Amino acid sequence: MKIEKVEFVQLSGTRTGPCPDVPFDHPDLAKTRKLTACYVRITTDTGLVGLYGPVFGNETNHFIPLARLLIGRDPLQGEMLWNEMFRRIFRFGHKNQYDLSALSALDNALWDLRGKHAGMPVYRLLGGPSREKIRAYATVMCGSWDPAKVAEQAIALRNAGFTAQKWMLQKWPLWTQRPGEYTRCLTLAQNVRKALGENYDLMFDAVMSWDLTDALRLSRELAKLNPLWLEEPLPSTQLDGFKRIKRETGITMAAGEHLYTRWELKPFLDAEVLDYAQCDTDWSGGITELTKICALAETYGVKVIPHGSNIMSTLHLIASQPDWVCPMQEYLLGAVSDSQYFHKQPVLAVGGFLTFPTAPGLGIEIDESKVESSETICLAP
Repeated sequence: MKIEKVEFVQLSGTRTGPCPDVPFDHPDLAKTRKLTACYVRITTDTGLVGLYGPVFGNETNHFIPLARLLIGRDPLQGEMLWNEMFRRIFRFGHKNQYDLSALSALDNALWDLRGKHAGMPVYRLLGGPSREKIRAYATVMCGSWDPAKVAEQAIALRNAGFTAQKWMLQKWPLWTQRPGEYTRCLTLAQNVRKALGENYDLMFDAVMSWDLTDALRLSRELAKLNPLWLEEPLPSTQLDGFKRIKRETGITMAAGEHLYTRWELKPFLDAEVLDYAQCDTDWSGGITELTKICALAETYGVKVIPHGSNIMSTLHLIASQPDWVCPMQEYLLGAVSDSQYFHKQPVLAVGGFLTFPTAPGLGIEIDESKVESSETICLAP
């Protein structure tokens, strides 16, 4: 079996009505809206096809050099193909999220192809499943800042079965520099904790938006709320700042969605600043690399809970790992259902848990009835 063609497919369609996985009203999610999604498709000389998406970014120039490496190759040679693509990225000094995202998408599509070749879901090829279902935590990207609505939305998610929630405390860098924003962040966190009670798993995400001074001030106060973790109080370039926050506040911290590959994660593990690593299968090197990141993190006693950019790949990775290594799946409210809008069988949380696809490969199949327009670009040959 040899790879004959690699293509980039962009789909467009219109979603009407609210997202089926958001248990509260939100005006932005109720609107009729145009959705687009991009996929990579790898076709072999046997007719077998590997499919993955939606992919991060739609700039095909990051895919073309890597796609050309795959033509004529055996898609089952996973380690060799991954390493050749990875070295191609660095050969000419490239080292950015878009290049690694292109590698990740191609790697994931190759895993889909291998699963179809073997006639089984990818998580079985990886050694799973390790359990019957995966606990999902709700990331509230569409939440309110109004205290009454915060309580209402948090309770609605708890009643829907989610046993853990993560709330975004910032949306833009250095918001805490604006008048009143420091108090606003802290008040939101306090209101959510009050609504959910002391024993509920609650996390906060700073979205790399604070400077070190405000990160230290807020971390001291947030630690009193006993969060499961505080996520990315600083950009991932500021390891020394992470060290100081950990040393001076003792708060449990998570980061990793902006740490690409095991080599960028390792200094954070060596520094003992992370309790949870959040590298994902869309940005950090694909399923192939995430299996290595899990093995590395386990040696440090750090759990891996991948960033939830695309659950159709992370779900297979998590299902292959013991629950003490990968205990949960991030679930981006609204974004999960929108990202799978074009899929015949979207995987959505039910009662706060996710079950595994049973189809061979990753379980991605396009529902053509939802596609209003499509464009296919041949990346290679």
